[in-house]
Amino acid sequence: MWRVVVVMVWVLRRLGVQEAGGIFTEKTQRHLHEAEAVEVFSLGGANAGDGPFHNAPILGSAVITSKRMRKRLLNRILLANRYNIGGFLCLGAEYGVRVRSSGTIIDLTFCFDCHKVWVKGTEKYDDCGSTVGFPITLLNTILKKAGVPLPPRQPH
Repeated sequence: MWRVVVVMVWVLRRLGVQEAGGIFTEKTQRHLHEAEAVEVFSLGGANAGDGPFHNAPILGSAVITSKRMRKRLLNRILLANRYNIGGFLCLGAEYGVRVRSSGTIIDLTFCFDCHKVWVKGTEKYDDCGSTVGFPITLLNTILKKAGVPLPPRQPH
């Protein structure tokens, strides 16, 4: 299904009907392409209190040890960002992804309901972008396989 959405967005862009909104900076894209380690977090929502993952409580996490799975997830995240349809400026914090690349650690916090992803990192690294739901099934698969509870639905 997500492949159909990619084709539709691509066609709309080629026709000039829809412009890209919220594409990651080249620096963020480079970090994702060159990732050496990835950890996926199930989050309890940013509005749920002062949690350890950018104010969101962590319900559990899973380290991705397979290089193939790591590349698959990060490519899906980049694809979801590239073919996004824009997003809202709220944050439900459903999923988190921590990426270590070239000595830099960046944290991506996703709210798929609002189509937003916030990127924070070491040395005041700051970026944000829009996303679509392509990575959700893969994120859920990774978390379920590790026995981590999935994030609860966030009321918006």
